[in-house]
Amino acid sequence: LSAASSKYFSITKCGPWGSGEPGDSDVINYETPVYCPFVAPASGAVAGLSINLTSAASGGVNLLCGIYDSENGLPNDLLGYATMDMNVSTGNIRQTSFSSTVTTTRGDLYYVAWTRSTTVPFTLSTVHRNSQAALGPTRDVENNYMALSETGTDNTLPASATEANLLSVDEERPMINLDW
Repeated sequence: LSAASSKYFSITKCGPWGSGEPGDSDVINYETPVYCPFVAPASGAVAGLSINLTSAASGGVNLLCGIYDSENGLPNDLLGYATMDMNVSTGNIRQTSFSSTVTTTRGDLYYVAWTRSTTVPFTLSTVHRNSQAALGPTRDVENNYMALSETGTDNTLPASATEANLLSVDEERPMINLDW
């Protein structure tokens, strides 16, 4: 594929945890960070992170979206994050500025995490809930837990995820694209 025509990778829809099912939209109205695993499709510094805002916030709030490395299959250290204003016009939003350079290695496991900076809700395009692959870690047999949430760190992305505070959750994943 040409880098010019296919430069974005939909990391929350890619296998093995993703799905090609057409998207939904979901209100981002929770304070705890949510983590979703992905295998890096490229090596190098991440150049941009994109989301689709379907309903803007009514006041000042940012989407904080970060990339974590992994240890023992779980999120570990925050490599860097993007801060994206959600009180703007709806549509695709691409952020090219990160808190620090995020460098990935193709084939390695990472986690993308997101939360909001305040209690003001907004709506993003998401991967359809009924077609999301289960994460792996689970609390029971009958539910499809698609992500991890971390208690004790509201409205911010922690520098390191704390394994004891992680909980498998049934939360729709925003459609998040990365490009290198």
